[in-house]
Order: sequence, then C-alpha cells, then structure tokens
Amino acid sequence: MMSNKSFVFRFADVEVREREFRLLKRGEVLPVEPKAFRVLLYLLHNPLKLVPKDELLDAVWGNTAVSENSLARSIALLRRLLGDDLHSPRYIETVATVGYRFVADVEVSENLTGDPETLQPSKESTSRVPVIQPLWLAAAALIVVVAASLVWRSLPGQPAIESALQLTDDGNPKLSTGALLSDGYRIYFNELRGGSPVIAQVAAIGGETGEIVSRIPNPTLAALAIDSSSLLALEESNFFGHLWLLPVPAGEPRQLRNVVAQAAGFTPDGHLIFSKDTSLFFAEKDGSNPRKLRDLPSHVDRPVISPDGKRIRLTVEGAYTKSLWEVNSDGSNAHPLLPGWRGEGAACCGRWTPDGRYFIFQSRSHGRTDIWAIREGSRRLSAASSSPSRLTNGPLSYELPFPAPDGRHIFAIGAKPRGELVRFDSTSQQFLPYLSGISALDATVSRDGKWVTYTSYPDRSLWRSRTDGSERLQLTFSPAVVAWPRISPDGTRVAYSSSDASCSSCVYVLPLEGGTPTKVAENARTASWSPDSGSLITIFTGQGSADKVCSVTSFEGLETIDLRTGRITSIPGSREMGGPFWPANDMLVAPNLKSGEEGFLTFDFKTKKWSPLVKGIFQHWMTSIDGQYLYLMIGGDDPKIMRVRLSNGTIDMVAGLKNFRPVVDEDTDKWLGVAADGSPVLTRDIGTQEIYDLTVNWH
Repeated sequence: MMSNKSFVFRFADVEVREREFRLLKRGEVLPVEPKAFRVLLYLLHNPLKLVPKDELLDAVWGNTAVSENSLARSIALLRRLLGDDLHSPRYIETVATVGYRFVADVEVSENLTGDPETLQPSKESTSRVPVIQPLWLAAAALIVVVAASLVWRSLPGQPAIESALQLTDDGNPKLSTGALLSDGYRIYFNELRGGSPVIAQVAAIGGETGEIVSRIPNPTLAALAIDSSSLLALEESNFFGHLWLLPVPAGEPRQLRNVVAQAAGFTPDGHLIFSKDTSLFFAEKDGSNPRKLRDLPSHVDRPVISPDGKRIRLTVEGAYTKSLWEVNSDGSNAHPLLPGWRGEGAACCGRWTPDGRYFIFQSRSHGRTDIWAIREGSRRLSAASSSPSRLTNGPLSYELPFPAPDGRHIFAIGAKPRGELVRFDSTSQQFLPYLSGISALDATVSRDGKWVTYTSYPDRSLWRSRTDGSERLQLTFSPAVVAWPRISPDGTRVAYSSSDASCSSCVYVLPLEGGTPTKVAENARTASWSPDSGSLITIFTGQGSADKVCSVTSFEGLETIDLRTGRITSIPGSREMGGPFWPANDMLVAPNLKSGEEGFLTFDFKTKKWSPLVKGIFQHWMTSIDGQYLYLMIGGDDPKIMRVRLSNGTIDMVAGLKNFRPVVDEDTDKWLGVAADGSPVLTRDIGTQEIYDLTVNWH
C-alpha cells in the first residue's frame, strides 16, 4: 500500500523534495538517477534504521532481476552528489555485508499538495519526527573529525578538498608504477590480479571494476589519447619497453615499433612525447620520426605538456629522490620547478587542470604521500604562485592525482600502506607469518641464523632483531631512507644503501649493536659482503651520476671495496649489471640488465671471466645464507619463485605466487628474502588501495 503523503527532507545544506523528485544542494538542483533518488528516499523514510540490502533492492527495483552492484552503484552516486565518504560517513553509513543506514540529523516537513508515488516505509519507522538533539551533536562531532583528519582545510583563498568519495571496493592492489587516467566517464588504472599487472577500469561515479583484456605483456598505463579513443601502454621490461596503442572501449592493440621508452604522453595536437633514460623525445602519434628534445640531469619519468602546448613538466628521479622539472616544448630552458621547496626531493607525478590554472602533483614524506597544487601565473612562475598548497593531509596516502575533465574533481589512488612479513612453508604449501608478521621489507638473515635486519614499512627505517623477534633495536632514523641491508658473514656489521640530505645514493656500514654509520661509498648502491667480511661488492653509478641510478645505462660497473685498506677494484665486463652477491671467495653472481641479454652470470676471480647461469627477466633475487643457491622471483602470467644451484645451474621450483599479493614499494619495487632454513621470505600486502574522487573548491 502506498502512502498518500509526500515530504520535504532537509539535512546539512541538502534538501530532498519527494513530490517534485528533486535533490538540491545549497539551492542548486543536482542531476540524479531515478533509482538512486528512490534509494535515498527509502533511507530518509527510515532514519537511523539499518536497512538490509535485500529490503532496499525489493523496494526500489521490485521484481526486476539486478545484483547488489546496482545498489552499490546508486549508493556511490549518492555519496558523490552529497559529498559523503565511505570511511567517515556524514549521511549514509555502510554496514559491511548487511546494508545501509542514514545517520544525519534530518528535518522533515509534510508536503500536502499532490499525490506522489512514494516508497512504502517500514513498519518499524512510521514516525516522521526530526532526529533528536544528541544525534545532531554526534553528527556535528563526526563532521569535525572528518574535516580534521580526512582532508586538509587550507587557508582562505587557497584550493581545498571538500569531500572524498571512494569509487572502487574490489580489494585488488592499485599500482602507482603506471598512470591513472580518465575521460570523465571511465577511470583507467593498473592493478594486480592473480599476481600479474592488468589494466582495469571503473565508471567515474563508482561501481564494479572490470579488466581490459589485451595481448600486451603485463601492460603499464602511460597516457590517454587526446580524443580518448585509445590508451597508451608500455609492455613489461626491466627499464624500457615498447609502446602500444590500445583502443577503448574495445579493439586490437597496435605496437609503436619505432619507440622504446620508460614513460610517454601526448601533446594537445596529438604528437607523442616520451622519455628514455635521461633524455626526452618527440615523435608523431604513431611513433614515427622520433627526435631528441634534450637531455636532463637524471632518469626522466612521467612527462606531461601544458594545455597550451608551450611547456613540458616531468619527474626527474634519483636513487631515492624525485623532483619536478620544467622545459619549454622546444627543449629549451630546462630548470627545477620548485627549487628550495621543502618537499622538492619527493615530488612527482604532476598534471595540469584542464583550464591550465593549476598544476597538481604528489609529494611523499615520512611514509605517506599527499596531493599539492600550484596556482599558475605567468609563463615563469612567480615566487608567490609557485608556493604549493597542500590539498590532502592523510590519513590515507593519495597517489597519481588526475584532474577530471569537469575541473571540479581529482581522481586518485587512496592507499593505506601496510605489509605482513611472511615465509613460505614447504610442508603446508602456505605463506605463514614471519617475525610475527610485522610490516617490514628487506629482511636479511645473518650467516649463523641468529640475527635478522629489516626495514620498517612504509617509513623505511633500519631495524635489527633476533630471528625469534626478540632484542629489537632501531638502527637508523628519519629522514634517512634505507634499502638492501646485508649482514656481514661474521655477524658484527650491516651494510646498506641510503639517501638523506647529505647523499642521494651512498653505501654505509653500521655495527649490528647500533652506533654511528660510516659512509664507505658514494655514487653506489646495493652492497653485498665478501665471505671473509672484509670487503663489499657494489654497483658503481659513476662520478657525479648519483641521481642516475634508476637507469641501467648509468650502472657503470661493479666494484669491490676493501674496508681494511680502502682499495677499490673494478670488475671487468660488468657495465649495466645489477645487484651482485659474493657467495664464495672466487665467485660473484650478478644479473645482466642489458636489453635483450637479461639473465644471471657468474664471475670467476681467477680467470676474470663471466659465464652464463640462467636467462630471463627477474623481479628480485637473493642468495641462501650458505651461498649455495640463488633464489629468483619471476613475474608475468605465472609468477613464482625459482631456486638455482650455483655449482651446476640446476633449477628447482620453490613456490607459486599466482594468488599472492606482494607489497610493491615505491623505492625498491617487489623484494625477495631467504630465511635461515632456506624458505622464501616476502611481504604480503595487507593495506588498501582504492580509487577516490576528491571534490575540489578552487576558490
């Protein structure tokens, strides 16, 4: 039986007029889908009541066969229109797996004119009185908490995020190694499914995510065509990969055969800009006629061009640093965008708003990433206009900001990073907690199996403990960022790579019981110990090229450092080789990273020659503590861990990673360790990464 009455509902700055089928916010009529409007009406007719999903589906869709995704999509649309948030709801609260509840203070007045078709309220909520005062106070307190913790309220006259709406809820890791793109109707991004990267999409108003299937090997998104007709993607590679054009919503991808790149984008007139190593290039849309624009000081990533086509901004990456640079579209006048800014060393991934008035980018500090904005002035930014304004301030990290075409929203990945340290148990064929499942990376065990060092995740401080987790001791502190710690075979010291204000890529040695670290190498990284604990083997990145270590072509070669005498010896034939190990007195093992020649080699100190061990592209590697085996992590459609016996090259399968969700760290990507008993050690990603819609008031 239908009610003969209709009502006007008011909450916050919103008015819902049942008879007119209208939703107004601040007096402005908002376009809303009929089903979403009826969902809202049903919740308003049942304030504070937990309404089960089935009840809502029956009330709104009746006998029409739909899934819960239709309801979830309507709720997501309402949250976006109302400026509500899934995690800190002001209006619509989600009770996981059960249903929804309207939680705000609602004023209700009866509209006696007309005879609308309204939804039948439940018998448990027939009263139409305003919500009592204590609930209003609770809602006000909640709004204060949301305003303080969810977004950053900037100073008057500066841009500010007004609301954050979660658009996806699939639980899959979203990858910040690619791009996040949108045409205003769909959002495209990379995520992990079954251990492999895929291109995924979701409607701009939220809902169920879907995979864009293609024959591109492990694709990484780079750009969206100016007319939104195709995606630009890179295929899997150690450093550089072929570019592909992938038509959307459907079509066969086409490889741009003249272009090998590490990042790419489109100009407003449809030309291609791309980077390779430290150089920036320009080409036709199909990749033909490539020509170099200029060289930059270091590894060039994520080039974007201004809406007027006059300027290019890009990220220049060092070992552990990222900074924004600007160059004219003809390649002239290259300069840092934010020299002297306190967050300059961790800034990246910028994009202009469609009208060119603002430049949006991200900056990382203390393990969290936030979004910042620069107000554009003249062609060369003034001191006032170039001072960035913070848009977000936690608690989530927001990455890969993409200004929506309507100019009022920013799409971004909202992440809460957390890992669980695990080891693979061969008996149960399962990954079990290691060191009580702490959130850590780079766990390395001493030769005697008694000690372990690791870096905390996501802040990357160095720690030490017994292998049973006791006697924990923090060895380094912020702002130092630590990677690849290795315990000396005699168990007294730890060598590691690090960056801080004094050195962008250096190797340090520190007593295992703590103390002051000693810098033993500059322009170097990824040190491993000799069997007698007296020397280190490192990647030398060249004098003055410390900022180029993200590029294989800047790996000048491997060098040994005698810690007793300070003597440095170059290893012949080791240019463009990656992280080495020194498992025996007369042998080194290291990966060849040259394109087309990827694989592991062993070096004989007696003959001074390299010999092939195993071919392939590997994501990470580690030796067993006895130096007998090399463990390899393999990606692709069938990710797994293999083990190679160094004495004869025999290869064994150790563990499958098809359904394993690894942490993909911004500094070291994926990693692989080996416990004292020979079981692989990894970090399982137990954090959250979902796509969010941030509503912006640009003032």
